[in-house]
Amino acid sequence: MHEQDSRDYPVREDMRLQNAIWAGERVLWVTLGVVLLLALAGLLARGPLSRATVEDAANQAAGFSIKRRRMIPIS
Repeated sequence: MHEQDSRDYPVREDMRLQNAIWAGERVLWVTLGVVLLLALAGLLARGPLSRATVEDAANQAAGFSIKRRRMIPIS
């Protein structure tokens, strides 16, 4: 019997379902890691990714620009 075969003894196992669950867990861990990295980089609060500047060609000649935060922190 191979390690990835389904078993009936001592506990009934469905390895196809188990492998699908493990794949889903890996996707969720990667997603959590990406969100954590974005939070640490400042996208979700104060940081370099949280600021944006809006300019267009007509207003740029007049020296007009808008600086804003991408997300407003709740604190």
